[in-house]
Amino acid sequence: MFPWALNLREFGLFALMEMFIFMALLIGGLIYVYKSGVLKWT
Repeated sequence: MFPWALNLREFGLFALMEMFIFMALLIGGLIYVYKSGVLKWT
């Protein structure tokens, strides 16, 4: 994400929205995996 943050002014609002969508997908996947019980150590 650091290279993206350095080029934010060059890419504009589209890049900002794209990064928020990307982060939402990653967080949604993490929540799904956590609720599925895959991350539990037994």
